Amino acid sequence: MIALIGFVGMFLTFAVAGVLRASGVPTGAHDPASILVGLAVILMGLVSLIAVGLGVGGLFQTGRRKLFASLGLGIAVFTVLSTAGLIILGMSRS
Repeated sequence: MIALIGFVGMFLTFAVAGVLRASGVPTGAHDPASILVGLAVILMGLVSLIAVGLGVGGLFQTGRRKLFASLGLGIAVFTVLSTAGLIILGMSRS
């Protein structure tokens, strides 16, 4: 569940950032919209890292099914890696 929250939150954050950029809202280092988007990326990144830790912990628990732990871990790792890739791509283009 936490992995899904991190994934959907990150997706919505990048969607809002794209809409702000396309609508002509000023996006500089000191603009409030950019600061809020940056804080949302950091928050959702932390949520996804917590989900990775809980997924790894769930995989090592004995006597439990591993299906949901592995699904959550996969979603969280995908979110972290894709976010890092998008950030690197954005930094290389600016």
